[in-house]
Amino acid sequence: MSEMSYVPDRLKEAVKAAEAEGWTYDRTRKDHPRLRPPAGTLDGTGALQGPVIFGSTPSDHRGTKNSFAILKRHGIRW
Repeated sequence: MSEMSYVPDRLKEAVKAAEAEGWTYDRTRKDHPRLRPPAGTLDGTGALQGPVIFGSTPSDHRGTKNSFAILKRHGIRW
């Protein structure tokens, strides 16, 4: 992992699994954790998949669960 020391504990396992599938981890300019899919990854509608951005605080638990659901729809399991 490129920046694993900056990965929040609640995301570490998901980030490891995503990186094993070719996704890359980084942070937005406003310091939100972000996973970028491999080039050419399609979403459920056939459009190109954009990055999955997580909330930067643990209090945003619904946003984190929604982001986890997006990863699971792409077959990433942890």
